[in-house]
Amino acid sequence: MSSRSNLEFQHPLTLQPAVLLRKLKENNPLVHTITNAVSINLCANVLLAIGARPVMAEAVEETAQISSGSDALVLNLGQLSQSKKSAMLEAGKAMNAHGGIIVLDPCGCGGSDFRRQFALEVIETLHPAVIRANHSELMALLHTDYVNVGVDAKEETSEDVYASSPLASNAGQSDLVSELEALARKTSAVIECSGKTDYVTDGETTIKIENGTPMLSKVTGTGCALTTIVAAMGSVARDQILEACAWAVMSMSICGELAKSRLQPGQGSGSFAVGLLDALSTLEPDTLQSLAKYKIVQTK
Repeated sequence: MSSRSNLEFQHPLTLQPAVLLRKLKENNPLVHTITNAVSINLCANVLLAIGARPVMAEAVEETAQISSGSDALVLNLGQLSQSKKSAMLEAGKAMNAHGGIIVLDPCGCGGSDFRRQFALEVIETLHPAVIRANHSELMALLHTDYVNVGVDAKEETSEDVYASSPLASNAGQSDLVSELEALARKTSAVIECSGKTDYVTDGETTIKIENGTPMLSKVTGTGCALTTIVAAMGSVARDQILEACAWAVMSMSICGELAKSRLQPGQGSGSFAVGLLDALSTLEPDTLQSLAKYKIVQTK
């Protein structure tokens, strides 16, 4: 292991939540989302809750046209197929042609060569602005020999997953933050690593986020829905996309905390899912600002 260490600073982000949420409501961005059937309903409702507009088109005959009129494109590799691959590539080319942003969610690529190879193709040919995934998925993109250690649980920190990974004992490997920064530089994308502790990095600046609740892992599709929030917020703050991504993560995590805190005796994951949408649709800038738990990480 490397002897590199991390220093953490409580510097305020320059992008203010009030500005970001106002832009979101004013611009009402259209987010073309190609995702899996398990999460499509939640993704659409989450986008509506935050003030964006969803469109879910995946037929190759229309994805280019749909993307050419959208502000952002989400490519989620869950339930990937040959037809979806073609649709995603056509949509991505159209999105790049008209200047929107692409957010890649390489869902499950740590356990499938089919998905990993296509994720790498998307990165090479479409140049997504953001890649949002869990630790195992991101390490599968950075290291072609990475052995999947299973689905990252929300209760488990990314550092815990990293420590149990074969990468941790490889000669010359540095810590988790350095790995994520390396992936950001390699892909020229902002990287968002989800877990109990979340990290957002552009390869130069890394933001560590400690909001959230394990209950977010008890409702299917919350990670996919987070990807759509990243796309919506990133599309209205492209000049500050790193910080927009960080606020997107904190929005989802803080709303998860609020939903959990409002549960009554006898209520569980079903009520939590409804409460999450309620919290997202009523989120105020002051609430987001006051409950945010983040630090700037500097690797030395």
